[in-house]
Amino acid sequence: LEMGLRIQSTFLPERLPQIPGYEVAAWWQPAEFVSGDYYDWLPLKDGRWGFVIGDVSGHGLAASLIMASVRAMAHVLAQTVSAPRQFVDILRDCIVPDLTNGRFITFLFAAVDPHRHVVRTWNAGHGPAGVWHVRTGEYRRIGPAATPLGFPPLDLPHDDHPIALDVGALLILGTDG
Repeated sequence: LEMGLRIQSTFLPERLPQIPGYEVAAWWQPAEFVSGDYYDWLPLKDGRWGFVIGDVSGHGLAASLIMASVRAMAHVLAQTVSAPRQFVDILRDCIVPDLTNGRFITFLFAAVDPHRHVVRTWNAGHGPAGVWHVRTGEYRRIGPAATPLGFPPLDLPHDDHPIALDVGALLILGTDG
């Protein structure tokens, strides 16, 4: 299990991305030795940055192995896909056949445009997620747009508009550890 923890930690980003005008922070602590929690940031082909976060149901080695597959798929997808919904839909099509015994994955993809200062998201049942606007004190929850990966694919009512990232705004993405 300790070896699994060391291996899993190598699947998470080694360095914070350098995005002019933005600061990024991350912290990871598995609930057990290994887990299915995942986060990453990926430069996208259109100049945006993709921030991904997900959680494979359950804990332990099986969840961490599925997480490793999701990571590999996300890195490949980021080379060709920048649209959040398309990214998640393709990931769903690729990973669902590997989800057995009732497993599922909550997953959120956020495409941050550092030039226009907006973020677009597609949330497949993941939470917590939101944007806190420091100047106004407003918190905008990023609710689910679709069911988790492994559930029958359904679109849910949601706000599909880009979210402005005013000065000091915090994009907050988390899992349960």
